[in-house]
Amino acid sequence: MEINPKYDRLEVYAINAFEPQKGPFNTYMVYFRPMSLTKALKLPKKLTADTINIAPNTITTDELSVAINGHPAKVLTIDKMREYNRNGRYMYSYMLQILKPDDALASPIPTELASGFDKISIILHSKETDEYGMGEYFIKKIGD
Repeated sequence: MEINPKYDRLEVYAINAFEPQKGPFNTYMVYFRPMSLTKALKLPKKLTADTINIAPNTITTDELSVAINGHPAKVLTIDKMREYNRNGRYMYSYMLQILKPDDALASPIPTELASGFDKISIILHSKETDEYGMGEYFIKKIGD
């Protein structure tokens, strides 16, 4: 197993992915919570707001690099949402829909660990804070 976190001051956290239920199963929905250290350090000591805002206010396709098994994946949609956390507050997160590249489907990761899985990699460079972050997620392929 290799654990190789790569981030500057931005964490691409809590990644989850699933395939939409409607075929042709050529996309993934990818959820993640970007957390900026720059924004976190500016939070007041005593939080009063119901939403903790440490995510970029917006994310555009030119700020993202998404790959499946090392092959670039096209970002089709980016949606911002609020997520309830266990402390009784909310945080911002994002949901992407990405198109599976044809070459990623034909050449899976050559390791025993990933057999039957796709590896989704996200690199985010926030223009708002000029921070970089990366996260990866393995998802079991349908039919394997």
